Amino acid sequence: MDFANFTTLLNAGVILPEGIVILTLVLILAVDLVSSRNNQILPTLAIAGLLGAVGALIWQWTGLQEPLSFIGSFNGDKLSI
Repeated sequence: MDFANFTTLLNAGVILPEGIVILTLVLILAVDLVSSRNNQILPTLAIAGLLGAVGALIWQWTGLQEPLSFIGSFNGDKLSI
């Protein structure tokens, strides 16, 4: 199995909204760790990340061609979205 075939079978774009939420969480935790106690950017980052995840869900709802990912173990069909 070559690398191109393997990435096609993984189809990791199906979990893009979940990935955006997790990356937003890590970013918020990192910014909170290194910044001062009175930080007003954290709610803005959280809302931006959640809106990005909603945008990814809308994009998947309209244009998802292959809903199976991770070699068939994750289904991202319209009911799942």
